[in-house]
Amino acid sequence: MTENDLPLLSNISDSRARHYLISLNPSFETKVFLGRVIIFFEVTSPCEKRGKCCTRKCFCNNGGEVLDISRLEESTLTSGKLSDNNTSAEMNSSVHGELDDTPDFELVLDCCDINIKHVKEVLCNKCEVEDYLDPNHLRNCSNDINFWTSKKQSALQFEVSEWCVKIVKPGIKCVEKFPQVVYIEYETTTTGKSVFWQNDQDGNPCVYTPGAPINNRSLLPCQDPPSAMATWQAWITVSEGYYVSMTGDEVHIWCSGTITMADKKSEASSENNISQSSLKLNPLVSELLPSEDVSTSKSQICFYYCTSMVLPIATIAIAIGKWSVKKLIMPKLVSEKEHSDAKQQELIDSFKNICKHYEYPCHMKKDWTSDTKITVVYPKSFSELTIKALCNFLPCAVKAAVQLLSLYPCHRIEVVILPRNFGSLGLASPNLIFLSPSIAIDDISAFIRIAHEISHAWFGINIGAQDWTEEWISEGFASYMEDLIFTEAYLEYQKGLSSDLCDRNTESSSVKNMHTLEMMVTHTQLAELADLRAHLRYRTLRSELENSNEDLQRLQPMQGESLVEQGISYVKDGLNPEKTFLQIHYLKGYFLLKFLTKIVGKEKFSNAMRAYVVHYHGQLVLSEEILNFFIAKCPKILEEISLEFLLKNWLHQPGLNKETVDMYGVISNSLSLQVLEHFHFWEMFNKQFLKGSGKKLKCELYQLVFPDQVVLLFEYLMELPKIHSRILSNVFVYYKITKMNADVRHRWCELVIKHSFHDLSEVERFLLNDQSMGVYLYGELMITRRANHRKLAQKVFSNSKDLMDENTRITVQTMLYGE
Repeated sequence: MTENDLPLLSNISDSRARHYLISLNPSFETKVFLGRVIIFFEVTSPCEKRGKCCTRKCFCNNGGEVLDISRLEESTLTSGKLSDNNTSAEMNSSVHGELDDTPDFELVLDCCDINIKHVKEVLCNKCEVEDYLDPNHLRNCSNDINFWTSKKQSALQFEVSEWCVKIVKPGIKCVEKFPQVVYIEYETTTTGKSVFWQNDQDGNPCVYTPGAPINNRSLLPCQDPPSAMATWQAWITVSEGYYVSMTGDEVHIWCSGTITMADKKSEASSENNISQSSLKLNPLVSELLPSEDVSTSKSQICFYYCTSMVLPIATIAIAIGKWSVKKLIMPKLVSEKEHSDAKQQELIDSFKNICKHYEYPCHMKKDWTSDTKITVVYPKSFSELTIKALCNFLPCAVKAAVQLLSLYPCHRIEVVILPRNFGSLGLASPNLIFLSPSIAIDDISAFIRIAHEISHAWFGINIGAQDWTEEWISEGFASYMEDLIFTEAYLEYQKGLSSDLCDRNTESSSVKNMHTLEMMVTHTQLAELADLRAHLRYRTLRSELENSNEDLQRLQPMQGESLVEQGISYVKDGLNPEKTFLQIHYLKGYFLLKFLTKIVGKEKFSNAMRAYVVHYHGQLVLSEEILNFFIAKCPKILEEISLEFLLKNWLHQPGLNKETVDMYGVISNSLSLQVLEHFHFWEMFNKQFLKGSGKKLKCELYQLVFPDQVVLLFEYLMELPKIHSRILSNVFVYYKITKMNADVRHRWCELVIKHSFHDLSEVERFLLNDQSMGVYLYGELMITRRANHRKLAQKVFSNSKDLMDENTRITVQTMLYGE
């Protein structure tokens, strides 16, 4: 165990949190949340103790098979073995040995940098709790928190340490007699890594949860291990003018003081606007009562979110700001062809009655895909042209994903464009996607990242990794699917654009429209683009493997084992800041799936992929399970390789394997040949200028169709030992670098740093405006050992370090000043 390993201290082998009621009041002045959380617990089932999960009430035999409860004799159910009554509790107590010298039972919750003020037991009976935790219990009543907080409470003892809070009820020696409902009042701190307070592009204060290495531990006390899955309801109260985005199936918004009991029935079907936002907000249903506990003044607004899918608490995400909000009209997502596809329907139907996850209203039993709502949230000053492009692409991407992967697992999609200091390009949570402004531009080529985040609804959310070190289970699959989703979405997007342009009859736009139509790309070009992008990914992977620790290069670093020391489990390298910026798990996982596709063929592997998302929906999986599943679905795999080969060469081995090199180490198609023509042109003139014989350069090259081609061109140029400054000047102008997407501009920055180009203005702009991608540029600047490069890096870091998330700041500071 090292300081980079993340401890998992919750004693989930004894007790499981099933449901959370979360109330948060943010203060932008003090930059803290005032929080209350009510947590409902149940004794861990035998099935869960074995690392499995079936239903909330587990009736598994010792072999792990689910017993049919209907066939059990009534006498068996009341004998004490399966009963939750007091007699059973007493029997369990005697087994535990409830003696005077037995220590009191401790309930341990994960938390970090939280000031806990009070911990109390909510006094209630077991039947009441069981009824409330029933999966069929409606979660659309926002008065629940008032109902439970109004009950009598009794103080519990607690002790807070660096990574957890331990809760004790004196005299209670066993988990069976420990309180089922615990109420905690707390306050977040300014040092908490789970919450990031900053100003947005318009200078307005905002706050969001950045997906920190410690997950949500400094947002609320919780059970953090991935297998500790639960549901939640949340109430977030903000001042008027703020909008709250959060994970949740549905959102209801209550303006305190504006809705009276007399008004509610008449307003139940109306829609309200908040602060001139373009989003029409849903009012609360008539049963909801105003309460001082939820909202305390007429100038406050309460946002209520609830979720029905049972998920790890790490998947909770929040963003709050003074933003514009736009609702999209979602077309029918499942095509007629998909509905008429007998095999697809048969696949779904075969699993409808045998869900293997915790009980909850499942999308496999009720298809809400066609009703999926899409919302875009963005700073008010954001370009309307950009927002229009994004809003046009999103429905296309969702439709493509559904056609490729079957039913959409989430109720809605809300996309939030965060400030430039967001430390990632994208972050997917249930029903919610955070995007970097580097992605949200008027350029469809940048939207491939959106395809990646949408695919996480299946990979990472609906199917998760049981071992957090096996990140490829979500990221590798999402990287694999993003190409397929993007291709189909691109073509669908073009259809809409073509139709829109053809409908315009004005002479002033006819020439431009005709040019745009001529630039429409084909499916063949997009297939070649996917191969070209795979080659670029190969180059990125090769570079990262050359410059990273071997411990971070394995897809299954623990090889199925757990990291345990003195009875405490850890996530290996969970706190390692270097890991945040590496794409190794994304790329090696992506190439593994490409390798399997090559063996069995695209169509068969696509069918196996659809079967995979249906079979494992709602579950946590391990790498061996996945490989065995695909081998079972595609027996041809074993005709060429063995399971042992996949484990050794792909999951356990660091570095770059031969199979990846053979597949994508070299690229040759029409798109790559065009890039080579451009490269040879610049290489020829560069030689002339370096010899002093170069004349005025006249560039007559045809335009490259895709920005990825420009990225590959810059990769080739970077391999030249020296480039004349006049060549770089011409390249900058010819390819219109300032208008290109972030990938192109990043490669340009690398190019001019390596070749000591005098104009570093684009590097400075990139470091300031594209912080999620600019981290390694600091290192590139320092490696050259040039004074002007070092001065620029230190200047930009000094001006922006307070805007960086902690991982980024620590990483860059280490690059500039050492450990």
